[in-house]
Amino acid sequence: MFGVTQGAVSSRLNRARSRLRFLREMPKVHETEFDSHLSKHFDPIEVEIMKCMIRTTCQSRTAMIINEKFGLTEDKKRMTQVKVRHRFEKCITQLSEMKKKTRPSQVP
Repeated sequence: MFGVTQGAVSSRLNRARSRLRFLREMPKVHETEFDSHLSKHFDPIEVEIMKCMIRTTCQSRTAMIINEKFGLTEDKKRMTQVKVRHRFEKCITQLSEMKKKTRPSQVP
């Protein structure tokens, strides 16, 4: 009907469920709180990646926003959706480790 395989449909549905689960489990935090807490532990690009990924849930859109905001024009420095995913997952892992080391009330 749409010209895609059953595997592609399954993959997209799984990705959509993962995004919805992530957004549902995400604590409600105002962006100013987000910046003040996370800037102590992450560089400005990583903070912006996390904010954009939460806001858009789209790696390619996040890459475009980051490249524009930080003026990343050189090929080696430009963000791609793969680089965004890698850095976002790294940040989430780091946040999980921080959560294990601190009491829940201290985690941003």
